Amino acid sequence: MLPPLPKPSEAALVAASAYAGPWRWTSFGHTKVLDTEWNGYRVASFQGTILNGYDILRDIRFVPWWDRYGGFGPAGFVKGVQQVIEEMIADLIADARAQRLIFVGHSLGGAEALRAASHFAGLGAPPAAVFAFEPPRAGLLKLKRSLKKVPVFICHNGNSPVPYVPWLYRHPAKVTKIGRWCWEPIHCHRIAQIHADLVAAGL
Repeated sequence: MLPPLPKPSEAALVAASAYAGPWRWTSFGHTKVLDTEWNGYRVASFQGTILNGYDILRDIRFVPWWDRYGGFGPAGFVKGVQQVIEEMIADLIADARAQRLIFVGHSLGGAEALRAASHFAGLGAPPAAVFAFEPPRAGLLKLKRSLKKVPVFICHNGNSPVPYVPWLYRHPAKVTKIGRWCWEPIHCHRIAQIHADLVAAGL
């Protein structure tokens, strides 16, 4: 019998830990993914944007780019995942088939977690769940279809602008609204604030 999935607030703490490393899967210093464990599940936690030129460049590369599993998505996100996905599949496919693999990510990392999950779903080994905290929009209809049978939690905190961009794309699942309006919208986007607001919401 499988253990219960983490609550979103618990998964947010795992997403926060991705910023500290050490990372198991990386792509030329851009995509960074932590390999960790939570209550019997193996968790791949994607680091979000940090203030360096590589991450910012990835964030703004929103021209459509295709992959066979998730369809069209912003080029920066799609290519970032493509650079690490083969190694991740080799390491994680057994856990995915046993329904003991979870993807989590914050911001850019949330978008990449959704894209990575579509690869596993396309191989007939969908993850047990995906938790994406304040992700930008990561794809179109094919991404939504690929994740149709995967429990996906996406949250938008307060009046953060990040989940509304890039405008061309859409989220692949329902978005849960939490938090309050902030004078400084980017404050709502911080993973520590997201965790606090998830706890306040009982999630």
